Amino acid sequence: MSKKFKIVKFLNGQILISFFAFFLILSIVVFGNQFYLVLNNSYSQGILGSELLSLMSLKYVRDIPLILNLSFIFALIFSINKLHRSSELIILSTAGYGDIGIFKLLIPINLIFVFVVTLFAFLITPEVNRQISLIKNDANSRPDFIFFRDGVFQNFQNKNLTFYASEIKTEGDNQIMKNVFIFSDLDKRLILSNRGEKYLDKYSNKIYLKLSDGKIYKNFTSLSSDNFSVSTFKNLDFLLYDQNTVDLVDVTSIESRKTLELFNSFDKKSKIEIFNRLSVPVSLLIMTILSVQFSRANPRGKSNFALAFGLITYLTYFNILTYVSELKFNNENEITFAFSLIHLSFLLIVFIIQTYRNNLFFNNTN
Repeated sequence: MSKKFKIVKFLNGQILISFFAFFLILSIVVFGNQFYLVLNNSYSQGILGSELLSLMSLKYVRDIPLILNLSFIFALIFSINKLHRSSELIILSTAGYGDIGIFKLLIPINLIFVFVVTLFAFLITPEVNRQISLIKNDANSRPDFIFFRDGVFQNFQNKNLTFYASEIKTEGDNQIMKNVFIFSDLDKRLILSNRGEKYLDKYSNKIYLKLSDGKIYKNFTSLSSDNFSVSTFKNLDFLLYDQNTVDLVDVTSIESRKTLELFNSFDKKSKIEIFNRLSVPVSLLIMTILSVQFSRANPRGKSNFALAFGLITYLTYFNILTYVSELKFNNENEITFAFSLIHLSFLLIVFIIQTYRNNLFFNNTN
């Protein structure tokens, strides 16, 4: 029993050292990517400077399950592969510890990582998604940061109003526009103006457009109707943005909902989200078995693609799960079948590789 404990302690030590190295590298890459994305979109989304670090950190925490999975898989493949190439695992092989035996030795550390990613997937990540949505919601609630873009149709007032301008110039805090197009779906009114200027009423926090030299088409969607009319104007103050009708980010989106709420729901979207969260620890467990298979190496071989095989396999696994989660299912049984089929398929790959290697070993001994 003491010898087995020493073996487990040695393997876990090698894996943990590699894990922290990979975790640090991947964390820098992911946080750097989030830093670029958040900073790049901060102005157009109205994110304050004081919120940038919080948003970057939250998005990094949201991605921690992916980082943990990849780091552990890489550490497992790298460590065991290294021991294979240095012939240190030959002793374990002669003692009867094949691929399955090594996996059994790794069950304690594997279960720890499975527990951590499960905790993130079911409890921490949904709350993080909710906090990200709240920050974006606060940003959308600031009229000072409404930013118009030329040549782009933009929606406001809960998508009930469409805005377009062919050319926009910024002069200080104001934006001067040419060839303005505004359509209100609420009152079916179309406004065309040669010139427009954004104006912020700081007392009411409302945004107006000072329009000049234009036309108003009322009941625009029914040109043949008796109510259809056309009028002209020299100057017009148009209310574009009101904080009471602001576009709010849905903080109760499916990714932000608590896991217990999803279990109490009976709709298909909730079930898909439950399977998505459950797939995080399940995929780690299956990839651990596959990683032990990938880590085998010929001590005399020069080429080593074990890490590449692990990365490609996991990304394939992850992308298939993402693709299936976006499909439209007719009933809940189809959802269960689809996700179960993916996990069983990768388990089948483990069985095929193990069977092939056992047959190869049997043939070599004969």
